[in-house]
Amino acid sequence: MPETRILVVDDEPGIAHLCERLLARAGYAVRAITNPHRALRELDTSPVDLLLVDIRMPGMNGFELMQTARKKHPDLAVVIMTGFGTVETAVEALRVGADGLILKPFSSGAELVESVRHALEAHRNKRDALRLQALRPLFEVSRRLFVETEAPKLTHLLIEAIGEHLHAPLAGVYRFGEETPAERLAALGEMPEPDVVYEALRGVSLPLRVVATPLDENISSLMQQLQCASLLCVQVPTQPDGTLILLAARPEDALPFSEADMELLVVLAHQGAVALENARLYSELRSYLRQVEESQKMLVQAEKMAT
Repeated sequence: MPETRILVVDDEPGIAHLCERLLARAGYAVRAITNPHRALRELDTSPVDLLLVDIRMPGMNGFELMQTARKKHPDLAVVIMTGFGTVETAVEALRVGADGLILKPFSSGAELVESVRHALEAHRNKRDALRLQALRPLFEVSRRLFVETEAPKLTHLLIEAIGEHLHAPLAGVYRFGEETPAERLAALGEMPEPDVVYEALRGVSLPLRVVATPLDENISSLMQQLQCASLLCVQVPTQPDGTLILLAARPEDALPFSEADMELLVVLAHQGAVALENARLYSELRSYLRQVEESQKMLVQAEKMAT
């Protein structure tokens, strides 16, 4: 199981490094930073699971740092530290969605570790609840996909589901094969041609979720073309020799995609691939039955002519 990563942000170096030592001793992977603006840059290059942040800091307070960070990292758990334990502070922490609040100075290292552990657990529970809420509509989507036997209608249903359930104004369904030409099966908004998508994704590990500036130049170029700030991409194999690629994108003024969104798109991709394979087999069966009917008609005609 991977280590839980924590970023500590406090303008007091002594407090920041004390938290770092206590949490590292408890088994967490911890980094400590004293500048909130540098912390935001650090989050973009090295994401973490939990942000432990002081409220009162020069240049940007803890609430502002938390809200700015979650615009790009919506799955981030947050614990607020404060030396001023007022009711107003607690209410504000709840209002902005903090997962925990701890008073300084700590009575013991165990108190800090327990606050972090409890916040991570509470955040996981909230995330699981959101994931379940997002997956419920898939039952109806699955039913509609699996009763449809015509491929064009299937891809239309699939792209509609991506747009509706992922709140993605830009989406595309692509198929690539070794023996068949690349196809854009369906699209929402102005989506690039298949060759552009193929070049952008070549050598990129999928599934892919981009919620900040991408390190890969090809992905960065694709996002610039889409004019988006957040991107999801998943792939699933299809029969007989193909790959189905699903893309979803959100503009800069929208919340970035979460891990739950990624899981939802993965499920849709697998359901879509199975439904398309069923449609292909059904089409082959219909073609075979037509051939049998034609053969029977020809046989009957031949018997009539023989008599």
